[in-house]
Amino acid sequence: MTKSFTIFFTALISMEATDSVVAQNFWQRVGLDSLYVYDFAFNSQGHVFAGTDRGVFRSTNNGDNWTQINSGLTDTSVTALSVNSVDHVFAGTWNEGGVYRSTDVGTTWMQVFGEGCWSSIATNSSDHIFVGAVGYDCPSHSGIWRSTDNGKSWDSLGLNILIEAIEINKSGDIFTGGGFGVSNIYRSSDNGANWTLLYAMGGGSGGGEAIVFQQNGIMYWAPGVNDAGVLRSTDNGTTWDTVNAGLSNLNVWSLAIDSNEYIYAGTPGGGVFHSSNNGISWDTINTGLTNRSVWSLAVSPSGYVFAATWGGGVFRSVQSTTSVREVSRRIPAAFALEQNYPNPFNPSTVIRYSLPVTGYVTLKVYNALGQEVASLVNEELKPGTYEVRWDASGFASGVYFYRLQAGSLAEMKKLMLIR
Repeated sequence: MTKSFTIFFTALISMEATDSVVAQNFWQRVGLDSLYVYDFAFNSQGHVFAGTDRGVFRSTNNGDNWTQINSGLTDTSVTALSVNSVDHVFAGTWNEGGVYRSTDVGTTWMQVFGEGCWSSIATNSSDHIFVGAVGYDCPSHSGIWRSTDNGKSWDSLGLNILIEAIEINKSGDIFTGGGFGVSNIYRSSDNGANWTLLYAMGGGSGGGEAIVFQQNGIMYWAPGVNDAGVLRSTDNGTTWDTVNAGLSNLNVWSLAIDSNEYIYAGTPGGGVFHSSNNGISWDTINTGLTNRSVWSLAVSPSGYVFAATWGGGVFRSVQSTTSVREVSRRIPAAFALEQNYPNPFNPSTVIRYSLPVTGYVTLKVYNALGQEVASLVNEELKPGTYEVRWDASGFASGVYFYRLQAGSLAEMKKLMLIR
């Protein structure tokens, strides 16, 4: 290690607790100020689409800038969005404006279904589109409808109740939450032909506000009534447990899961809660979130968490959430931090490291001033070899340093981002 690098390393250790400038905030505001933002969708190019009370906005740079794209939309109260496998975007509107489709990345829109208050849209692996309507406000349609031909024709699937959420798991099972005066969650395992009532909760006028799935099949449901908080099922919705420890606001509006399987819950007034242990406990992550009425949450393909707020625009996580992948369970002979690859890189790179014993591990990235700019690992890990990807989209070109610490052991290396 050179003398200058040693001096930097020593300074970095002393600065870690007092000068972590970027890491002070989890959130940053990224535009659409004062708008009511209802939903997000992402296409294969990484473009972000936001449905708002003023129509659809698109960002091609991870939310840093937005363009309003309303050509052909006769109703600009856009409450639901979904993107199919060929990047056609579907938008559901609230004021009897119908369902719209765009085949040119949102530049123009065409109505493909009629009037209704469309609250949710989901697309399965066969590109069948499912839309849910809230019938008591818009009597033209209610329940769930399906199109198997890209929106040319539609079939009613019944469930003529208030529909607030439609989600599809990796096995193709469809789940929907809704009801009048109750909150019910249903499941269909035959593409919507038949439905099974899984759970009913009385009280309130809302429906199933949010449903999400982890890769291991565990699912989470926020009913949105009676301060129910979050419920969890490990058997595909057959039975449910309440997982609310640490949730000081139990009126949960939205849920999202990142690549680490961490869960995010958005609330009205309480901001965002976070669980890293399958809902067993929750903590708040509101630093930088100046509007805490969070209507919708979504995680982009690059791992950034987006929050849609009620009259406060869009917020995005300062850092990308990343997934730590275990490469080998063979116990290494020694603690080691490898050189990242590729290096130089643009925009992402992989860092591999080895742990000989179980311990609490942190892996952080610093800029040339010694300021923390990313926290890639912050958890207890078992012995083994791991790798983690850092997506540096949005960071400036230059030299950065990454530091691994496990207990009393620490090591640091240099990496270079070139645009």
